[in-house]
Amino acid sequence: MKTTVLPGLLLIGALVAGCSFQTHDPSTPANPTTSPTRTSDVDPDDPMLKVDCFAATITGALPNCGFGTSERALIFHRDGGWAMIGARWRRPSVGFGPRYIAYGDLTGDGKAEAVISAACASGDEGWPASWAGTWIVRRDDAGDLHIIDIVWLGTPIRIDNGLLLLQPSSWDSDRGLGRVLALAWDGAAMVPVNTGDRFPPVKTLDLSGIAAQLPCGGLAPRNPGTLSFDSQLTAADGDRQWRLRYWEEEWADLGRDGKPYLLTDVFCQPLNEPEWMGPKGRKLVLLDRTPDAWTVVALLDPGQDGWSLGSINGRVVTISLRVQISPSEPVKSVPVDYLWDGVKFSRLG
Repeated sequence: MKTTVLPGLLLIGALVAGCSFQTHDPSTPANPTTSPTRTSDVDPDDPMLKVDCFAATITGALPNCGFGTSERALIFHRDGGWAMIGARWRRPSVGFGPRYIAYGDLTGDGKAEAVISAACASGDEGWPASWAGTWIVRRDDAGDLHIIDIVWLGTPIRIDNGLLLLQPSSWDSDRGLGRVLALAWDGAAMVPVNTGDRFPPVKTLDLSGIAAQLPCGGLAPRNPGTLSFDSQLTAADGDRQWRLRYWEEEWADLGRDGKPYLLTDVFCQPLNEPEWMGPKGRKLVLLDRTPDAWTVVALLDPGQDGWSLGSINGRVVTISLRVQISPSEPVKSVPVDYLWDGVKFSRLG
């Protein structure tokens, strides 16, 4: 196995096909759901798509997870909603969860590879503590799974015509909102491919359709028209500024297989408001790429501050709300599901 070492760190989870995962926090009762599909040019009967990750054995080396640098059999089991070696509260441990999935033919042999981005912890730190890399996993003719490469570049979006498309790491200084990185198999390892013209980042955006729904620290609503965003994804607009991707950035098919939308958060604040005050009225916005520009498709309003993007399964987007019933009770994370119908989001339940 060769390792493609590229900069970046992102603490996330991932899964291979065939797994059943809880879409909510394991501490919250929820029904397990089958993993969403992100496939490309793969036979639906391909054995890789039937792998049970809760009982999978993958041969490989995890150089930064406390398991040593030699190849070994990595035997996974269920721990809540995660496929784990060890446990989330024991060290060393490594695992992957329900946030990302990508599989398709990367090597050109007509068989599916699985792409797994995993997290790990080796000391006293909390879970997850570090990134275990994005694994390229091949299934041989005997049915055994092997890590044939590890890349340290970003998290998988999908496999498209033999290219592994990645969302850049949050530590990538040239990350850009909507920027996509691509890798191709050269016969021995995954190597970068230039796709800048195909996947340009968000630099301008017309917020006219949603501006009135975004509070701005008491300032009167105003239609900003098309805004130009700087490298920090901030756009000055007279007495206010608009901000994209404060926390969230996620590619999602939402039922449109092969043409993912881009989900990110957006908010407005008075121009000179101190940074420590944080965002108020932050919403989730759905973006799409036309041949000439990024456009706003829809807005999802969680109805409060203190939320995060939980998971995406098919057309359902789960938002985690921070809720405190009374001052004497701890803050809890409550999952709320929203269904995308192709035009708007509607809250379920």
